[in-house]
Amino acid sequence: MNCKFPPVVTGLPVRREIVKTDREFARATLGLRENDLLVLSMGGSLGANAINNAVVDMLTALKDEKNICFLHATGKFGTWVGDKLTEKGVSFGKGTNIEIREYIDNMEICLPACDLVISRAGASSISEIQALGKPSILIPSPNVAENHQFHNAMTLAEHDGAVLIEEKDLSGKALAEKVLELKNDKQ
Repeated sequence: MNCKFPPVVTGLPVRREIVKTDREFARATLGLRENDLLVLSMGGSLGANAINNAVVDMLTALKDEKNICFLHATGKFGTWVGDKLTEKGVSFGKGTNIEIREYIDNMEICLPACDLVISRAGASSISEIQALGKPSILIPSPNVAENHQFHNAMTLAEHDGAVLIEEKDLSGKALAEKVLELKNDKQ
């Protein structure tokens, strides 16, 4: 029997809009200046309490950093983040370098525009981050089957494709230090 199968493409699909959106167009859409570094952080649609807490502390530490803008998605159960920032004296929203959203509904603009991603290490997130070659700080969820997010993140970290911070080691200080370290490492 001589069967010929057509070529098969494997892997996780990535939305066409994410890889086709022009970076400069995306940055202009978000109102970023040429020298602004955009840090995009998220913990998933429901939110990740550990990431939200660490981001609040990171934003408190880096709020006065020049040329760094932050866009953080809190998730459904993280809507308290804005109140916590206000309590700590951190301004956010229009006219500041910090934007807080519950959910990012225009990822096809935000991901191409950003310079650094802070995220969980699920397969979809990693696929989109890697499709655009974005530097990332990955914080795997410890509450997933067979610790698969850790293994996803470790694979990238071992090949200098990401920085891995386990949730048990996560803090605002650790995030702030890594953001500044990566800001100064153009490679």
